[in-house]
Amino acid sequence: MNHVLSDAAVEQYRQKGYYAPVPCLSASEVARYRSSLEAMEFDHGGLVQGIYQFKPHIHQRWAYDVATNPTVLDAVSEIIGPNILIIQYTVWVKEPGSDSFVSWHQDGTYFGLFPFEHITAWVALSPSNRETGCVEVIPGSHLKGPRVSYRVENADNMLKTGQHIDVDPAAEGVDYLELEPGQFSLHHTMLLHNSQPNRGADRRIGLGISYIPTHVSCNSPTQVTAMLVRGGDTHHNFELEAPPEPGKPLEALQNHAHAMQVWNQSRQEQLKMRENAGAKA
Repeated sequence: MNHVLSDAAVEQYRQKGYYAPVPCLSASEVARYRSSLEAMEFDHGGLVQGIYQFKPHIHQRWAYDVATNPTVLDAVSEIIGPNILIIQYTVWVKEPGSDSFVSWHQDGTYFGLFPFEHITAWVALSPSNRETGCVEVIPGSHLKGPRVSYRVENADNMLKTGQHIDVDPAAEGVDYLELEPGQFSLHHTMLLHNSQPNRGADRRIGLGISYIPTHVSCNSPTQVTAMLVRGGDTHHNFELEAPPEPGKPLEALQNHAHAMQVWNQSRQEQLKMRENAGAKA
């Protein structure tokens, strides 16, 4: 393992809940991965959505290669340790001029993972800045635990759970995780974050890759899947996913369909548990 993060960077992550930017991909790699993503979009008839917005690393080799990039895994391991699973992976694309946004939320509220050690590496394949709608965060908010959230229906919200947390940015203070193509940020699962619409000239393309140490577990009755990408797993809290193999696209798509089926089942179970807990309260 190479040391990607300085001691000061790790301390910033601990105290503020994020660190950025971290260089990772070359210009040629960015161009290749963006081309592969856009080819995937073409194959599915347009903007990636539905189940294909999630866990592309199971059926797309380029997505797996990004997620297992040594620089990304080295940085993640310096935060959560040597035994690493990918629990989720989301393609975030905002078209220029669209009203797409992501509401204020905490990932940990709806993932159902304990303890709260889930970390997201957000990899930019195009400029992600204030104009294009970069990730915005409330520094230090991860140290204050879960915030009260509620569901708001809005077709432009890219966060399909509709989770919304009331935040006063002026009072709480906002940091902007601005990234150039090929850079990534790291943020904690309980960090309050959102993003605004893309008012730039290019698409804003980001890959949100969620990693957990293998001792973390999920609270739903259904066992969800995860992919071991570094170290070993002696805890067996998740059904392990297989990486995509060359020449086996149908098998990879079947694996992806299964992973999304149990993931969605788990999300429904977690929603029911939260509703029941609220009724009892």
